[in-house]
Amino acid sequence: RLLWGVRLWLFGKNNAAGLPNSPRTSLIALMFEGGCQLRSVELFVGAGGLAIGTAQAGFAHESVIDCDQFACATLRRNKAEGVAPAKDWEIIERDVREYDFSRHQGNADVVIGGPPCQPFSLGGKHLGAADQRNMFPQAVRAVREIAPKAFMFENVRGLLRRNFANDYSYIIKQLT
Repeated sequence: RLLWGVRLWLFGKNNAAGLPNSPRTSLIALMFEGGCQLRSVELFVGAGGLAIGTAQAGFAHESVIDCDQFACATLRRNKAEGVAPAKDWEIIERDVREYDFSRHQGNADVVIGGPPCQPFSLGGKHLGAADQRNMFPQAVRAVREIAPKAFMFENVRGLLRRNFANDYSYIIKQLT
């Protein structure tokens, strides 16, 4: 049985996470408001699995960002060969810790990403925030600098374990 540990945080009324409300009611409402696609920036894109899924759901990725040279090489090859949806992406190979997200402010409606799961994975070292691979602080920084209408981050179910309760609470507090 495959288990997904996905949480969607929205700036919107009656959102599942109970975050402060705004006039927006859902990500779907945002997508169809004005009849246009939501422009997005995706962090930690890897070889593009989540990006392909979100593109198929109607998101238009302005940029995709990852530091892994092999993942980015895969994306660049797909782009060069005209493979949809990668053919339309700006592929940025850079460590997000060194990236200025403010260039996307006003150009991205949504920030999407899958921060590395190793700090919270059942199979990892269980270091949480102490793990140097914990990129949630960078995801938070991206949301603050870009100031999107919504954001979506996915991660493993392990993040919801009791021993990571402080880490999870910290992430939520930083995003609200």
